[in-house]
Amino acid sequence: ARGEYVIFVDSDDWVPQDCLEKLITPMAKNNVQMVVGGIEIRDFAIRKEIIEEKHLDLQETEYNKVREFFIERSALSRGPYAKLYDRRIIYENDIKFNESIKWGEDAIFLYEYWKYARKIYFIKDIVYYYNRLVLTASTRKICENKVFCRITLQRKFEELINTISLENKE
Repeated sequence: ARGEYVIFVDSDDWVPQDCLEKLITPMAKNNVQMVVGGIEIRDFAIRKEIIEEKHLDLQETEYNKVREFFIERSALSRGPYAKLYDRRIIYENDIKFNESIKWGEDAIFLYEYWKYARKIYFIKDIVYYYNRLVLTASTRKICENKVFCRITLQRKFEELINTISLENKE
């Protein structure tokens, strides 16, 4: 990537034509390091995961807001999609997808990114269409040692939570 920003789109998913405009405008306007938009998950039903428009500062926010995002909004908080990233943060901190992890590597990438990018802005617009109808290699991938993958994912999440100033770290 050579531009200021990075966005990830899986080969079987798609974004609306105005996706970048919807993500870049609040990134520049609000001095944040990430913008998160809504997603529409398409499988045997169409489900939308939308969050209200707001700021989230992981250094200065209350526990319940962080919990809502990381725990209750699983699709938005675990995948690299529907997000605009600051390329500088990725490169300066050498954040990469761990190719030795076959399950949860995308969440680990996010947790690493959030250790350096604490200011997030949410928009309520749908900016990503997540296709679960086509069973591609990526949607069927199996972790040979899922216990190892889950432990690695849990440790990375704990590292992230420990970098955030929260009174309640349960």
